[in-house]
Amino acid sequence: MPAPFEDLRESLLRAGVAPRHVRAYLAELREHLADLAERESAAGGDPREAARRARAALGDDETLAAAMLSRRGVRSVAARVPWLIFTLLPPLSLLFLVLLWTTALVLIGGANGLMRVGYNIPWPEWYHLLVLFMSGANNILLTPAIASLFVYIAWRQRLPLKWPLIATAILLLNFMRLGTQTGLPGHGGEAVIWARWMRHFNSLELAWTTPFSVSAWRVISAQWPLVLLQWILTLLPMLWLLRTYRAKEKIAD
Repeated sequence: MPAPFEDLRESLLRAGVAPRHVRAYLAELREHLADLAERESAAGGDPREAARRARAALGDDETLAAAMLSRRGVRSVAARVPWLIFTLLPPLSLLFLVLLWTTALVLIGGANGLMRVGYNIPWPEWYHLLVLFMSGANNILLTPAIASLFVYIAWRQRLPLKWPLIATAILLLNFMRLGTQTGLPGHGGEAVIWARWMRHFNSLELAWTTPFSVSAWRVISAQWPLVLLQWILTLLPMLWLLRTYRAKEKIAD
C-alpha cells in the first residue's frame, strides 16, 4: 500500500517545490489527517470509513498542491534556473574539488616538513605513494563522483532527463589538467600534475582541453583503458536515472 500523499509528493517535486518544503508540508498534512481521523473515529463508525471521511475533508491532491504552490519561495534553485546548475556548476565543481584535494596534500606535506622551499629534499616513500594513489583516484573517480552529484540533484527534484544529461556531457567533453610533466624530487621524473606547486607554491598551471583537441586525443590514445573506465563510471549514474524514470512511467501507466 503506497504511503499517504505519495502522489501529492511526486506532483510537488515535479512542479519544482524544494524537497525540504515538500517534506515539511507532507508532515503537516499527515498530522492534520491523523487529527481528523481521530475525531471521526470518536464519533463512532468503522475506522476505515472514518479514515476515508477524514481524507475527503482534508481535500484532494489538486487542492492541496495548489495551496502549496501558492506560497512564495518554495521552488528550488535547480527548478528555477536549471541551466545555471547543470551547465556552469559541473566544471566549477571539478575545479574546486581538485584544488581542495591539492591543498590537502600540500598541508600534509607541510605538516611533515616536506614543503621547505629551496631545499632539494627527496620525498619519503610513504608520501610518494600517497601522491600517486590520490592522483590515480582523482583521475578515475572525481568526474564520475561529480556526475553522480548532479544526477542525484535531478532525481531529487524530478527534473527532465536533459539537464543531468547536459551536466554529464559537459564533464565527459572537458578535461582539466593541472601543471605539466613535473617530476617528483628524488624519484626520477614521475609525472605528477601538481608537484611544482607543492614544491614552490607559485606555479599552479590550469588548462582545459576537450576531446576535439589534439592534446586530448594524445591522452586518450595513450591511456585509453583508464579513460574508458572513467567514461563508463561517469555514464552509470545517468543510466540509473533513465531506468528509474522509465520504471516510474510504467507504474503510472
